[in-house]
This record gives sequence, structure tokens and C-alpha cells, in this order.
Amino acid sequence: MMYECYSWCRAASMILETRHLRLVAAVAEHGTLAQAGRVLHLTQSGLSRQLLDLETRLGLPLFHRLGKRMVPTPAGERLLAAARRALPQLTDVEEELRRLARGQAAILRVSTECYTCYHWLPGVLPRFARRFPQVDVQIVAEATHHPVPALLDGRIDLAIVSNDDHDDRLAYVPLFTDELVALLPPDHPLSHEPFLTAADFADQHLFVYLLPPGENDVFTKLRRSSSW
Repeated sequence: MMYECYSWCRAASMILETRHLRLVAAVAEHGTLAQAGRVLHLTQSGLSRQLLDLETRLGLPLFHRLGKRMVPTPAGERLLAAARRALPQLTDVEEELRRLARGQAAILRVSTECYTCYHWLPGVLPRFARRFPQVDVQIVAEATHHPVPALLDGRIDLAIVSNDDHDDRLAYVPLFTDELVALLPPDHPLSHEPFLTAADFADQHLFVYLLPPGENDVFTKLRRSSSW
């Protein structure tokens, strides 16, 4: 009971609201109260009063007034960073709730470690759509190669990875085994081998997709199974 009261009291005494985050973000982006006010559909005087009220309630200035130019103070930079993280997430949540209210789809944002992983998704998505018709699957291509940080940051909801390094903050579900195949000329000494190990490539020229060795899954797996 004491914990519940403490939590409620903290929530009741919170100063920041969504409008404050939008205010700080707009002023920092546009540099003047006049331009920020036009974006927020507020008069310059009204926006100035809101900013002054927020600074008074926080007990410190958020912007340096350099003539008409507004430059964030260290406290303003801190709040601006929080606003840039929070506002996109709030926008996404609001849009998802509106979709749900209209009986439309929820959103599932997906990314993988490699563009070549996307070739089998078209065959999977129709089956998924038949089973979950109200879920809109969005492929977040910009998170490719680094889907785990995007998952931890909340930019995606599902990451398809082949790395065995598990993060305790995430839940892992095995999907399938993907076999690596070496493409060789017919007359290559290794072309008739039924199976190749990492040692077989020690004196060979190996061509793989362009990534730094530390980020290349082929190199990672070969090194784990050899003394390279």
C-alpha cells in the first residue's frame, strides 16, 4: 500500500507533459519562438508564456535567449534528447491505438541481420496474414545488419538473427537451420567434398558479401570452428 501511494504521488507531481516535449523540440529545431509557434499553431506570445511557465516550474532555464535566437542550455539539451526519444514512440502508440479503435491492424516491425534473409519472407508472410489478418507487418530495412540494437531501442518489434550470442534482456525462439553452401568451379580441388570445414578455407580465397570481418556471420562461424 505504501508503494502504491508513493507511485501515485510521484505521478501526480510530474511537471512534464507531452506538449512540453513538443514545445522544446520545436523551439530547438526552428531556433526562434515565432517559427516554432507557427509549427505548433500557437502565437509567439502564447508559446513564450508556456516556455517561461515550464522553466519556472522546473527551476532552471531551458534556452539561452541570443536576440531572437533560442539555443538550448545543458538542461534544455537533456530535455531535448528525452523528447526526441519519447515523441516518436508516443506517435507510434497513438497511431496503433487509432488503428485498433477502427478495427484495423496492429503493427509488427521486423528486421534481419542480412538483406539475403529477406528472400524467404514473401513465402511466409501470406501464411502469417491468413492467421493474423489484423496485423500489419512492416519490414524495417534501415535496421538491417544491426537489428538487435534496434530491438532494444524500440525501433522494431522482431529481429531475425543468426548470431548465437544471446542477450538476457531479450527472448529467443529458434526458427530454422540455415545451411551455408560454398560455390566452387567444377574443377576445384574441394568441389567433390561432401562437407567442408573451416580448415578447408585456410589457403583459399573466400568471397563473401561486403561487411567488416567482425560483423560478417560467415567469418564469425568459421573462426569459432577453427584456430584462425
